[in-house]
Amino acid sequence: MDLKPLKENPELFRLCLRNIIHELAACFNESNMSEKESRFIKLFLQDNFKATLQHRIDSMWNEFNITEKMTVLNQMEKEAPPDFVAWRPTGEVPVTILRGYFLSNYKERLLKKIENTKKKKAFLSESLLSSVQDRDKCVETICQNEKVLLGIFKEYQEIIEHE
Repeated sequence: MDLKPLKENPELFRLCLRNIIHELAACFNESNMSEKESRFIKLFLQDNFKATLQHRIDSMWNEFNITEKMTVLNQMEKEAPPDFVAWRPTGEVPVTILRGYFLSNYKERLLKKIENTKKKKAFLSESLLSSVQDRDKCVETICQNEKVLLGIFKEYQEIIEHE
């Protein structure tokens, strides 16, 4: 029996319960009595059993508003991700609560790592920038010193040529 239509349609589930009650009531058998008494008791039990159970199911169904709740539950189940089980009435401990706690801690640790990595990146960028600026200053100083040395060398060459 495919239970998916019963799960999606509460009224169909209710009819299925009524059918089960009918089949259970048909199972009463009194073989120790005469046929006339047995038939009377069997019919009485069947009718009384069926009527009582059907009345109780209908009362429960209406009192607890099962149709509306099942419709909302089915809609929530369709809209939720497949691994989200926290609200489902499965009777098991929702794994998502425990896993959610673990994932929250893991997320916090990852965010701290990301923040530390950003700080390291900023520090390295600043130190690299300052290193580049220092290097540029050194290159400028070397260029100036080379110009001075070139000037001194030219003067030295002129002095040597005049002598």
